[in-house]
Amino acid sequence: MNSVKEIIPNLTKGRNSVTFKSQGANIAGFMYLPDDFSADKKYPTILFMRPASQVKEQSVQVYGKKFSDKGYVFLGFEPYNYGDSDGEIRNYESTENVLLNISDAISFLRSFDFVDRDRFTGVGLCMGGMYMTYTAAMDKRIKALVTISAYLNNPGYLYSMMPKDEVLKVLEIQAEERQRYYETGRLNRSDLLGGMFDNGLPEGLPKFFQDTYSYYFTERAGAKTYGNYTNIVPTFQPQVDIRLNANGFAQYFNTPYLGIRGSVAMTGQMTDEFYENVTEPKEMHVVEEAGHFDLYDIDKYVDEAIQKADTFFKKHTLK
Repeated sequence: MNSVKEIIPNLTKGRNSVTFKSQGANIAGFMYLPDDFSADKKYPTILFMRPASQVKEQSVQVYGKKFSDKGYVFLGFEPYNYGDSDGEIRNYESTENVLLNISDAISFLRSFDFVDRDRFTGVGLCMGGMYMTYTAAMDKRIKALVTISAYLNNPGYLYSMMPKDEVLKVLEIQAEERQRYYETGRLNRSDLLGGMFDNGLPEGLPKFFQDTYSYYFTERAGAKTYGNYTNIVPTFQPQVDIRLNANGFAQYFNTPYLGIRGSVAMTGQMTDEFYENVTEPKEMHVVEEAGHFDLYDIDKYVDEAIQKADTFFKKHTLK
């Protein structure tokens, strides 16, 4: 991995592949730079955290291009275990690793002289919204935060989607799979939803699961075309980390906050709850007719979210 000073001569406008160190590991990402990029200037900067399980060729590319077109330096990356980043257990989402990677990504970005530290902001999409909210609550290097289609109450999500008995059964299976891996070193794997779609899309599923299928189990998510992406994960991988619930610290969250949600997104109530409890300054924006996954890659919805985020960042970081 090259130092920051060695990286700069190779940077150009648009998308750049970069690697940075995090806890001794190499973490791969895409850095997007605006059309007028010059290492001698200073630019507003966004650190973006992708939805859980994604690689950098998915939503990072969508949001990176659009934000850099508005004049931002933008970094999105694959956490430990994903894509081109290091990690032994491939495609394993670990909260501890992700949060450490985010902290080191902030340090990496702020090491560039062209990054304006006073206009350093964060954007989190889906589970990335949870990760970035946790980070921004304590790390004051992030001057303003936007979450989009965010999971901000993981226990509430998990126990609202399935009866308690089924949730406990799943957790027991995952615990036994973890024990098996420790004892044997052998990994069992399944798709993101534990084989629910092995025989296609069942009838009568809640819309959220139907939408999950339409994104992560089709070419829309690039399951066969984007980088190292796969929807197959270790069987001990929880669907969500139920330790994460932003409502527990919302009243102490003092970073300027904008919550963006789709009007018909099942996850929208999580943003509503967090927004109600979070301290000022705060704003809410509802993208009409948009569902949870529509804000991943559908231009008319993504463009509206980015325009609102751009206005919000300028309002809260420009002196």
